[in-house]
Amino acid sequence: MRANSTSIQALFLALLSIGLSMPTTSAHAACAEIPFANGTTADADQLNNYLQCLAPLNSPNFTGDVGIGTTAPVSLLHLADTSTAGGELTIESDYATSARAGINFNTPYQGTMHTGSITSSFYSTPGMVLTAPRDLASLGTYGIAFNSNSGATRMFIDSNYGRVGIGTMTPSYLLYVNGTSGGTNEWTSTSDARLKKNILPIKDALTVVENLQGVQFQWRGVNERTVGKTLKLSTDTKQIGFIAQDVRKVVPEAVTVSRDPDAILGVQEAKLTPILVEAVKQLAALNKAQSLKISQLERRLSAVERKDRVRTADDGRSAPLLSRQR
Repeated sequence: MRANSTSIQALFLALLSIGLSMPTTSAHAACAEIPFANGTTADADQLNNYLQCLAPLNSPNFTGDVGIGTTAPVSLLHLADTSTAGGELTIESDYATSARAGINFNTPYQGTMHTGSITSSFYSTPGMVLTAPRDLASLGTYGIAFNSNSGATRMFIDSNYGRVGIGTMTPSYLLYVNGTSGGTNEWTSTSDARLKKNILPIKDALTVVENLQGVQFQWRGVNERTVGKTLKLSTDTKQIGFIAQDVRKVVPEAVTVSRDPDAILGVQEAKLTPILVEAVKQLAALNKAQSLKISQLERRLSAVERKDRVRTADDGRSAPLLSRQR
């Protein structure tokens, strides 16, 4: 008889549905591998021998490794495709109204089964979903990680708070980049007046700016720090910026504290821009007032100089007359 892949697949699924196991006794040593191949010719005795290797169980489990496309499976289910097209696994839903398909990953812990999953849905939102087994506030590094082949975490999503870390597994903000970042456009901050209240002008901005101290500095090396040892800092280049502790004394609204045990301070430098704008406007007003005063003084000086020239001229004309009178 000729084994067809579709019929073999249907038979295999039917057998699995009643719970089958691969015997491990020495009497069934020849059952270690059951190489079904599409288009392969097998006689009835061979097929019967293969089927005898499957033993019904009382529970829906299948022991042993299953290989599809390989005779040497290295896991419970091993799919292999040696063609140039590569291997793919397709999971399809035939239920048109929900059109939802996916994979569940069940992990038991202390008597409770926790399920993580990858699901895809055509009709319901958000479409493609990657779900962590649980939300665990006590573990700051629990969620979904994207690792390199060497095991280094490149990106992490905290499943409890929704924080995203790039280059770190302990993001202290909703989005934290441990390293450099860039882009082709500016960062946009929501600033609609319809969302704000208690709007007041910034007073005495020039004094605020005078109390801010810009500094040059270098980042400490890992062995020199008592906090932030996992931060990727450019220790070999000079930096320009502010000291958060100093800024907090002048503009506390511009200073943040990370949500981690280190409680590292940060400066939202964009919040200093409105103060700089108002300080420049204050300087412009002072400059205008001083310019007006200088103009007034220049006019007064010109008037005095004109009077002085007239007096000098009058004195020059009266000098010969006095000489003749003598």
